[in-house]
Amino acid sequence: MTGDVSEGPEKNDPLNKDIIESKIKLYEGLFYNAHQECIEKKEGLDLYYNHLHKVNSVFQTSIIFLSAGSTFMQSLTSDDQEDNKTIKIIVLSITSYSGFILALGKFLKLEDMRESVHNLRDRFADLQNKINYFIDLMEPWKNSHYYQNNISLNEKYKGTEWVSFIERIESEYVNIIDMKRELSSSYDKIIDSVVSKKYKLIYDKINSTFKQSICGCKKQTDKDKDKDKDKDKDKEKDKDKDKDKDDIESILSKKINPKETGKKPVNKSVAKKP
Repeated sequence: MTGDVSEGPEKNDPLNKDIIESKIKLYEGLFYNAHQECIEKKEGLDLYYNHLHKVNSVFQTSIIFLSAGSTFMQSLTSDDQEDNKTIKIIVLSITSYSGFILALGKFLKLEDMRESVHNLRDRFADLQNKINYFIDLMEPWKNSHYYQNNISLNEKYKGTEWVSFIERIESEYVNIIDMKRELSSSYDKIIDSVVSKKYKLIYDKINSTFKQSICGCKKQTDKDKDKDKDKDKDKEKDKDKDKDKDDIESILSKKINPKETGKKPVNKSVAKKP
């Protein structure tokens, strides 16, 4: 009975450290997983958008360039019928190419796809920022000093704040999951599974290369630090050797030249009396 009575207040305490830590750990993991999924799909949309932009730019640039060339060639027409025939064939080819490219672009709906990918990418970015916002809000609650104090009024205020905060997190998490489901559905409609796997592999490759470069830079920095430490040690050893050498030379010089020590040499010969 005594055990139940003593454990009751701890369980009912809204600022129970174990409960807060478990809740924060749970929702932080859920938000982190949703955040990673948003990053992967947003990166895939970035790559796909760049691909569509390059294709559309090549089409538009080629049309502009060839149209300018066609206009220039028409201005150089002469009275020679053979030359006019050649130029007409070239101009007709350019016009046919331009019409074909424009028709192909409309058939493939490059502009519409590029616009849809751009809008979906922006929506994923908004969702990603929203998830980051709630992860940052959970950060102070990881430290027990943020909510545990000896002041009773502050404890009461923090308890109310925690209850409202966790209720908000739970409701917002449901909204985030619904939004992520909607965006993922639009993502699957725009990008098929083959293209999605392709860009996921590219993203994983870029991510692994980035991590390896960071690790390589860190290892190189550690090696440079070790080399600097070894150089400092060698310099200290050389200084100690020079100091010992100077001490030995000074001792030897004192023994060889006693006048330098300020003492006169002792004359052992005894003076004779007159």
